[in-house]
Amino acid sequence: MYCNQGSDDLAVIQLKKVITDNPQLLKAYQLMGLLHFKQGNYEAARKYLNKAFKINKTDSTTLRYMKELDNLYKKGGKRRELGESRASVAEKI
Repeated sequence: MYCNQGSDDLAVIQLKKVITDNPQLLKAYQLMGLLHFKQGNYEAARKYLNKAFKINKTDSTTLRYMKELDNLYKKGGKRRELGESRASVAEKI
């Protein structure tokens, strides 16, 4: 609900509570990774997506998010110029 309203900060706070209560909830980790990606916090996005990957190594959504993160950034954190802003990429996925 908070994400749809544009309240990403409130969504992050709520998701932290959800993850604390249910540490195996894959969708919470995916959404948390996507929110951090949208905010430009790529280290945190990768951290949450890796946790989602550990829960389910074959989930196509997690793999797609990780691939998008890898496509935008080379190892070492250097940005690739793709002509799209991170917010538009986050909205697509």
